[in-house]
Amino acid sequence: MLKKLSIICLFTLTITGLIACSTDNPTSTDEEAPNVETKESEEAPEEKELVEPDNEETQQLVIDTINNIHKVMREEVDKVGYWETEKEYKENAKKISENAEEPLKKYIAKPSINKYAEEIAEVMTCQCDSMLTFRVQDAFAGFKITDFSENTFKAESITVNETGLDEIGWKSNWSFVKEDGDWKLREHTYTFPDYPDADEPVDKDKFLNFTFEDIEKSFRIYDSEREEYTEEYIPIEFVEEFEDGGVRYLVIQMPDETPEDRGREPGMYIVYNTELGIEDIEFTEEYND
Repeated sequence: MLKKLSIICLFTLTITGLIACSTDNPTSTDEEAPNVETKESEEAPEEKELVEPDNEETQQLVIDTINNIHKVMREEVDKVGYWETEKEYKENAKKISENAEEPLKKYIAKPSINKYAEEIAEVMTCQCDSMLTFRVQDAFAGFKITDFSENTFKAESITVNETGLDEIGWKSNWSFVKEDGDWKLREHTYTFPDYPDADEPVDKDKFLNFTFEDIEKSFRIYDSEREEYTEEYIPIEFVEEFEDGGVRYLVIQMPDETPEDRGREPGMYIVYNTELGIEDIEFTEEYND
C-alpha cells in the first residue's frame, strides 16, 4: 500500500513540474512573431536613390548614337552602288534597310529598328534634297533632359534654321531605353511652332524662344573629310536683341572667316525670329544695307 502511494505522489510531482516549465517558457507562435518581423525588416535592402543623368554626357550620348546610326546606313548604301530608275531606287532602299537591321541593333531599340532603317534608307537613296529623319545637328542646341528612370530617359532640343532657307525651326523629342545593357534610341519626334496666322489660334507654348547660346551651338564646324560635325564652333558675334510687334529678335554677325559650306557671307548680319527659329529675311536685308 505504501509503495502504491509513493508511485502516485511521484507521478503528481512530475506533472506539476512539467506545467511549471511550460508556464516559465512560453512557446506560443503569436508571441514570437513580432521578433521575426523585426529581424526581416532590419535585413530588407534599402532602395537605391535615383540620380539624374548628367546633361552634357547625355547630349553626347545622343549625338554619338545618331552619328553611329548614319555611319551604318552610309556603309550599306555604299555597298549597293549607283542606280537610275525608280524601280531600282525602291529595290535598293529595301535591300539597304534589311541589311542594316543587324548592325543597327547596337544603337536602336528592337521595336524601332525596321522603321528607322527604312526611313533613312529611302532618304539616302532618293538622290534628292529630302531631309533625314533625324540629324546630328538636331541635338546641338537647347538640349535638356525632361524625364528619366533607371532604364529610360527623355530629352528635347532645339533646331535653329541657320541655313538661310525660308523654313521655321523645330523642337526634337528624344526617347532612349537601356536594352541589353546599352542605351539605344527608342523614338524621335518633331514639334513645330505654330506659324502666326490671322485665321488660326496660335499655341504660344510651342514657340522655341531660343537664346543667343542656342544659336552659337547651332554653328558647329563641319568636317567634310570625316563627314561629321566637330566640337568646334564658328565664332559668331552677338550684336543686339530687339522686339518688334511683340516678337523678340536676335541679331548676330558672321566672322570674317566664315566656312563656305555655310552659305553665309563673311561679316554679314543675320536677324532671327526667336519664336519660330527662323531668319527674318526682311530684317536681315535691312541690317546689311
